[in-house]
Amino acid sequence: MHEKFKPIKIPEDEIQAFTPAEVKALLNQIDDSRFVGFRDKVMFYVLLDTMVRISELLNMKRCNVDLKSGYIKLEPHETKTKRTRSVPISTKTIKLIEEYMKEFPNHTLQ
Repeated sequence: MHEKFKPIKIPEDEIQAFTPAEVKALLNQIDDSRFVGFRDKVMFYVLLDTMVRISELLNMKRCNVDLKSGYIKLEPHETKTKRTRSVPISTKTIKLIEEYMKEFPNHTLQ
C-alpha cells in the first residue's frame, strides 16, 4: 500500500560557495614555508580545481597524476560512485604539485 505514496518534495537549501576574496583570505592563512603548510596549500588547490571528495583526495597516488596532460585519474575503488574519472587541473595546480613532488619525493600526495 505504501508504494502508492509519493514523497513530498521540499525545496533544498542553497549551497553558498566561497567568494574569490574568501578563497584568497583562506589561502593567505597558510604558512607554506613549512612542509605541512605547503602540503595543505597543494591540497587546497587540488580541491578547488577538481571538486573531488576529501576521501578521493586522500587516496590519490602519484601514478594517477598526469602533469603533462593536466589530469588526475581517480580509480574506481577509491571513488564513491565506483567509476574511473579523470579530472582536469589548472596550470597553477600543476606547478604546485610538481614542486611538491620534487621537494618531497618520499611523501604521498596526502
